[in-house]
Amino acid sequence: MKRKMTLRISLLLLIYLFVAFFILSITARVITGVVYSGEIYLLSGEIIQSAKMSFVAGALGTLVAFIFNKIDEYNAHKKPPTNPNE
Repeated sequence: MKRKMTLRISLLLLIYLFVAFFILSITARVITGVVYSGEIYLLSGEIIQSAKMSFVAGALGTLVAFIFNKIDEYNAHKKPPTNPNE
C-alpha cells in the first residue's frame, strides 16, 4: 500500500534533501580547496550560497516527488486492479 504525500512527508523530504545537498556542497568546496591550495578555506558567503543552492535543490526535488505522486494517484484511480492469480 502506497502512502499519500502529506504535508508532513513533504516537509521531511524538503529538510532531508536540503541537508543532503548542503553537506554535499560544503564537502565539495572543502575537497577542491584542499586539492588546489592545500588549505580548508570557507568564507561565510560561500556557506550562505551553498545553503541557498541546497534549498532550491531540495524544494525542486520535493516538487518533483509531489508531481510524480499525483500522477501515480491519477493512474491508480484510472486503471482497475489486476487479478494476481492469472
